[in-house]
Amino acid sequence: MITTRIFLNLLIGITFVCVDQWLKWFARTHTTFSAYILKPWLGWEYFQNFGIALGIPVPLFFVKIATPIFLLGLLWFAWKHRVSGFIFFGSTLILAGAISNYIDRIRFDATIDYFRIENG
Repeated sequence: MITTRIFLNLLIGITFVCVDQWLKWFARTHTTFSAYILKPWLGWEYFQNFGIALGIPVPLFFVKIATPIFLLGLLWFAWKHRVSGFIFFGSTLILAGAISNYIDRIRFDATIDYFRIENG
């Protein structure tokens, strides 16, 4: 039986993936659009990330194989340790972001990024 908490987090995760995919679609179809809160360090700018976090280069075939294993491991960990509260919610957001990025890797062989944070 799915508890209300699990259902709510599942709904939040699915919503997050859908919103993120829509924002990525917008970035992909409006590649020249950019907006900054603090230029050039913080703002909206389209770019493709062919690496993993922070652009670290990793072979694509490895990422496509390792990502589902990582996602299943995260789910297993959350289930086994009965993660709750903010940790469960945070895990939901991490999982949703990873799923959204995995969708990009399958479709485009890269992650579509749109939010720029640079430390100069």
